[in-house]
Amino acid sequence: MKVSKKIVILGVIAVVVFCTSTIANAYEETNAVGKLTRGVVNVATSPVEVFRNVYNESQYENVFYGMTIGLGKGVVQTVLRLGSGAVEIVTFPFNFPDEYKDPIIEPEYVWEDWGY
Repeated sequence: MKVSKKIVILGVIAVVVFCTSTIANAYEETNAVGKLTRGVVNVATSPVEVFRNVYNESQYENVFYGMTIGLGKGVVQTVLRLGSGAVEIVTFPFNFPDEYKDPIIEPEYVWEDWGY
């Protein structure tokens, strides 16, 4: 039985998103471990931003708009989520004042804010 590469890739993405969301919800977000977890989760799930933005823009406007503008926004959001996750991974051991402990990017995780 031959399994399509696309199905395997989508399955791996689904497992990664599920596992990282479970880990992320297990920790308090204001401590160093929570910040590290948020950073790792955002780096690991950053490519999902493309699918999220294509879906959101397709729902808001139309499919053509989603496949063009949504794709572009998704690529930009992927880079931003990857960068913010990397910054949080690098800075997690430092104790910053409370006003700097909030997430760098909104929504905090890629699986939040699907749809309008």
